[in-house]
Amino acid sequence: MASTPVTVIGDVSVFQLLAGRDFAESHALAGQMANYVYVLVPQSDPSAAVLVDPCYNVAEVAACAAAGGAVAIATALFTHRHPDHVGGSFGGVVLEGLREVLELVGGPTCGVGALDLPATAKQCHVDPARLTALHDGDTVTVGPHAAITVIHTPGHTDGSLCFQLQQLPCSDQEASFPAQPTAVFTGDTLFIGSCGKWQDSQSLRYLVMSLDRLAELPDDTIVFPGHNYAHPTSSTIGREKGGNDLMMQALEAAPKLRDLAATQPGILAPVGFENGVAVLGRRKASFTPADTRHLPTYIACARQELTAEALAKCTVVCTECTSKAAEPASALCHL
Repeated sequence: MASTPVTVIGDVSVFQLLAGRDFAESHALAGQMANYVYVLVPQSDPSAAVLVDPCYNVAEVAACAAAGGAVAIATALFTHRHPDHVGGSFGGVVLEGLREVLELVGGPTCGVGALDLPATAKQCHVDPARLTALHDGDTVTVGPHAAITVIHTPGHTDGSLCFQLQQLPCSDQEASFPAQPTAVFTGDTLFIGSCGKWQDSQSLRYLVMSLDRLAELPDDTIVFPGHNYAHPTSSTIGREKGGNDLMMQALEAAPKLRDLAATQPGILAPVGFENGVAVLGRRKASFTPADTRHLPTYIACARQELTAEALAKCTVVCTECTSKAAEPASALCHL
């Protein structure tokens, strides 16, 4: 692990580890997948270190944390349930992750998105009761001078999370630290110059809203993605808003999607969200679980009409959309 943190927020040193290079060098998949793991070490309380998405070789990740000054791992946070982030079977290969973290000395708390928790527990073969369900707005302290705010960003998976790290205000009696921008660990929701994949039109709608919500963070917020898919190895929200084509398209599409949601109950709320309410940004969309009506609204670019020309550019087209091609509709088309 590099001896120098990539940033310091409050008194928390942030180390960025690349799988296959900084740890798990001999692992068959680590180098191909290029996952990032993050180690957060509060200098005033090095027994309160936090890991983000530890995987592949947890013992080596813990050793890297110790090299960065951590005395103990208090918490491990996972951005989403996919095996290259939490562990489990992946293409016939069993990956280390959450299960091995629970076996570390002291038994760190493991936090997973509430909607991803059941699948995570099953694939990692752990008792769900041993995991902490994380919800939008939850706070995780990182020593006495910094905290993480949980941001629910569905799309890549229903329970995908981002973690915003920021320093806490210091009283006159406490040490003061230079003002630092916040940082956000985006998992597979937001990459540098791109974003995570989606499964269908519903998950794409969610990803659009999640990217729109991340865009509300301060422009100088440092973006730490879940994979090394681009250079440099970090970015800022401001740079992504101005240069990430998919994020820019999402920012155009999100207001229109909100307008559609206001008149089309169910468009922003898949079955499975607690109490029939999905929290997206600061908006809530109620829904009827039995409502399975098709809505020809594939969100990615903000086209005004669903025309034959627009359909020709789609990568996903259903028969109902095709039948409507001759009749322009007020809808957005899949990229």
